[in-house]
Amino acid sequence: MGQGPCRTSSTRWRGCTWWTAGSWSPGHAGRTFFYIPGGKREGTESDLQALQREIAEELTVTLLTGTVRHTRTYRAHQPGGHPAGAIVRMSCYTGGYSGTLAPSSEIAELAWFCYADRPRVPAVDQLLFDDLRAAGQLH
Repeated sequence: MGQGPCRTSSTRWRGCTWWTAGSWSPGHAGRTFFYIPGGKREGTESDLQALQREIAEELTVTLLTGTVRHTRTYRAHQPGGHPAGAIVRMSCYTGGYSGTLAPSSEIAELAWFCYADRPRVPAVDQLLFDDLRAAGQLH
């Protein structure tokens, strides 16, 4: 569950986020946002294969394949450091996991977020936060 004033209605992983966000490692200079865990497909990976690999790499847990469900895909302008007008597409999933959440070498830290933290994430993540709040799943 969330810490302090931030509370969630579930401990299940939701929409590419654990209601946490992993920040980019310190080697990524100039990044000021927290980013929802995940990443790009490699080669011929499916979304599910990429999601499983990225979550294992970034958060050291294993997604329970039979529980993973697509919830929605969001699109928004990329944050700074990308060509003007660049759009990011984020496919979001919900599902269970096994293991203990821990940042890996790719992630500087994990943080539990509530809706008040919305300005600390990029525009595409803000769309997810809006939907989670509207559904009563992020407070």
